[in-house]
Parts: sequence; structure tokens; C-alpha cells
Amino acid sequence: MRTDGHRRANQTPDTWSSLAAEIGSAFAVNGEFLRAMPWAGGHIHQTLLAEYEDGAAVRRYVLQKINRHVFRRPDQVMENIDRVLRHLAAKAERRGATYPLRLVPTRNGQPFFVDRRGEAWRVYEFVEGSVSYDVVPSPALAFEAARAFGAFLRDLADLPPPRLHETIPHFH
Repeated sequence: MRTDGHRRANQTPDTWSSLAAEIGSAFAVNGEFLRAMPWAGGHIHQTLLAEYEDGAAVRRYVLQKINRHVFRRPDQVMENIDRVLRHLAAKAERRGATYPLRLVPTRNGQPFFVDRRGEAWRVYEFVEGSVSYDVVPSPALAFEAARAFGAFLRDLADLPPPRLHETIPHFH
């Protein structure tokens, strides 16, 4: 297994589950913690997929530790993400739809949590049925990705001020 390209040799499935249970308890997730595993892919953040039993259903959540070497101000990153997702969700709702990506707030309503080690974590509802690619397998899929990105930019065109934070200075 790998997360962010590597798995630390001293981390076992029990370690991942213990960490996910600790972090997940700070967030407004539904259900009782069952287990967690590293979520492969991605190259920036440490990512875990956690499962919670909620009655007869199992709900899955993505827990991510924000890489402070890349994003030195997790508070600004999360303020940006929270603003963008709220804006997109409101637009989708006005169209009678639901925006699929949802940030799970902490139990005290914040978009992220800082653990006892000083690491910043965020949680998203897992988007069931979603697929991601490291390499686009066909021109048709590349076209659909471009169309989705265009719709994303269109829906953000009227994001009200203030400007989003520049989270990696001089990157773009």
C-alpha cells in the first residue's frame, strides 16, 4: 500500500486505524468508526479512507493531513476550499442539484482540525462511484475532464470578494 507515494515502514493497518479514529473523532462524521486504510494515489497529502457504520449503512470519508511543507498556511487553504465549496453548493442547489464534493466540518464547525502533534487535517465525504486517473486513457475522457473543468470555472466566475488566498506564493 502507499499514500503520497510512500508508506512509512513503521505504520501498520492498526496504526492507520488508530490515527483515523483519533482524527475522525474531531469531525462531525456519521456513525461509529470501523476501520481505515491508506488511500493510494496523490503526491502531496497523507490520505486515509475511513469507514463508519451508520445504522445499516457504511459511510466512507476521506481524511487528509495537509502537507505543511507545501502549504505553510493550512488555515488559508481551508478558508479557500470552504468558500469555494459553499459557493458551488449554493449554485447547485439553485439548479435543483447537489454538489458532490462536501467538506465535513469539525464538531465545533471549523473546516479543519489541528491534532496534538500540530498537524492540520480535513475530512471530505467520499464520493461513491468516483474514479480518478493518473493518465487519461482516451481523448474522449480528456474532453469530458476539460468540459467539467470549464463548468467549474464558469461556476466560480461570480465568487464574491475577497480574493482567494495565494496559498503557494508565486506558483501561478
